[in-house]
Amino acid sequence: MMYDTISSNLLTDANLQLSQLLPESSFVEFDAHKLKNHRVVWSNPHNAPSFKLDDYAYCTPLASDSAKDYLDETKRYKADRYGGVGIGPNGGGARCGLIGGVQVKGIGRNQLAGTETPFWHSYGGETVAGGVREAIWGEICHFSLPYGGVRVHGIIDTGTSVPLFEANGNGEVTRRGLTLREAAIRPGHFVRSLFFSRKDEKLRQLCSDSERTRRAIFCLGDTFQSTFGGNESNALNSSYINTCLKLMFSRFATQIAVGNVKRIIHGAINASNICLDGKWIDFGTISTISDYGRIIINNTGPDVWEHSRVIKVASELIVSLRKYLPHTLASKIIPLGELSNHFHIEFKKRVRIEFLKLTGIPECRLAKIDEKSQLAFYDCIQKIISSGNKEPFKLYHPCPFYVAHMPDKMGDFHLNTIMKIVATCRNAEEADRRLSIELTNQSLRKEFIFTFWNIKNAFLAQFNSTSIRNAWCFMAINCLRVNMNIPELYRHTLDKAINNFLISESDASLFINPLVNKAKTLLMDPVDRTLDLSDWFLGRATLSLDTGFVINGSPIDFQIGVKKIKSGILSANQIKELLVYGN
Repeated sequence: MMYDTISSNLLTDANLQLSQLLPESSFVEFDAHKLKNHRVVWSNPHNAPSFKLDDYAYCTPLASDSAKDYLDETKRYKADRYGGVGIGPNGGGARCGLIGGVQVKGIGRNQLAGTETPFWHSYGGETVAGGVREAIWGEICHFSLPYGGVRVHGIIDTGTSVPLFEANGNGEVTRRGLTLREAAIRPGHFVRSLFFSRKDEKLRQLCSDSERTRRAIFCLGDTFQSTFGGNESNALNSSYINTCLKLMFSRFATQIAVGNVKRIIHGAINASNICLDGKWIDFGTISTISDYGRIIINNTGPDVWEHSRVIKVASELIVSLRKYLPHTLASKIIPLGELSNHFHIEFKKRVRIEFLKLTGIPECRLAKIDEKSQLAFYDCIQKIISSGNKEPFKLYHPCPFYVAHMPDKMGDFHLNTIMKIVATCRNAEEADRRLSIELTNQSLRKEFIFTFWNIKNAFLAQFNSTSIRNAWCFMAINCLRVNMNIPELYRHTLDKAINNFLISESDASLFINPLVNKAKTLLMDPVDRTLDLSDWFLGRATLSLDTGFVINGSPIDFQIGVKKIKSGILSANQIKELLVYGN
């Protein structure tokens, strides 16, 4: 992946404590009680925690809990204060507790829960199912997106229960969980919580949210330095802050562009659901999608190609900086229009590259193809996507009993299906014949084939006679891989599957780990021109531009390798076409 490589302590040290970056006024302390009947249901095998998960088996009791569920032992946690439009009348993480570099989600209601906040956003609990979803998406984002996602160390079943969200007041309950995840700093830590009431602040003996924000803003320069690097003796200067704001929104643009083309949509980006370094956090609305239409996956908000939520984050940050910095600095903060334009320019640059990668050509080789050919193919892709995709549409209906179904395609044509067909075509004539049903617009089909073959030929021209077959075969397999769909990760499908699994199983690794491995295989970019395809084979398997298939340490001919792919990964027709293609 060719993204910015500026050093970042936050990216390399997941256990960096927020208390090192924010003032004391950004936290409020509370006590949690030791659980008696808890059990660990998942520990991250890809990022093994350096501590005992059982040491974090503390939470604040709910009204329905029994004294028998707890031991006579408490531990002091911190709740972090932040703001932004996404948190309503709360004053920050109303159900989270920090200790060291670990944040526990679902620990219980704390002093940051607003008295006017609706029950589901203030009662303090989390389900085991919610923790499973967070764990799955934290890992998938980590492996597939340039700046990753906040990862979960482990999940604890408290041995107690919480109300079931779908129960609609009929008294049903489900298993309560604690989600132990990386602590992360967010733009919201430097933004007002405008609807957190003064009454709540006084009742809980907190400094005003305005004062909390002012003190945090004066730590922003040092926080930027920890995140983006730099050797300024005084990080709190307008030039450095503006540079870091642009770096931050470049990362936001890149992350969202990559997600959109890989069909991973967060669904609720705001100042509290994205991290300063570009990571995503809080995955309640995230979903894969089937196509590139103007879909709205959340109950509210813009479609996936409209970025008003991100621009709102920029607006909130700039307002805070201009309000709380000294006037001599505040007057020099970058205008919102300039930062917005910067975001959109960076998004367009990255989204073009990501669409071109759907050909199966790795980015390091795309960079060697002339820009005219790249632009022609990208323009053709946009014509395919936009055909029949004029209006945004909602996946979810306001009715709580409505069952959402992801459409197979969202416009007249389905780009990923078109790419999978052309992946194994040996020439333009074969492509025209095989695409005639899927891409019925004849002039658009001919434009697609012409521009695709220009890109393909420019890629293959980079190799000599001894290595061109590996390149030819790598492109075909990679094109099939990156254009595969993962319907198991559609939000409504995943939530239902998690709930069904947890009815009878307590070891969440049996559900989480295979799904993460599948997604990692399909969504992760090649590393050093090599794909890890172990999930497709019995044993360790890679496919490289340089060496072709290597299975369990031994080089394997392409056709033999294709025959060893597990049943169900590719269709019988795709296997047949690959064998002919690689002959």
